[in-house]
Amino acid sequence: MPQTADNLLSDPEIATAYEDVRSDKSATTWMVLKYISGTSDALKLDSTGEGEISEMVEHLGDDEAAYAFVRMTVGNDELSQRVKFVFVSWCGE
Repeated sequence: MPQTADNLLSDPEIATAYEDVRSDKSATTWMVLKYISGTSDALKLDSTGEGEISEMVEHLGDDEAAYAFVRMTVGNDELSQRVKFVFVSWCGE
């Protein structure tokens, strides 16, 4: 059965990583999902991290498709900081 948003988040590892990225109380800033195999449409949690986007990009291969969910803090100065979330659809070369 193909994964949908509902059953994707029913995977406890993926759901926990997603909630960690969204939580103000967690240091986790990104997560990467990859296909279980080259012929599967099922996703698995590949990695999570607390670093910058450059750290996350190291987990994206040129020969694969992947998805990432990233927490970013943006603003012009320290008084106007806002949290934004970005969904990345990665398709290697």
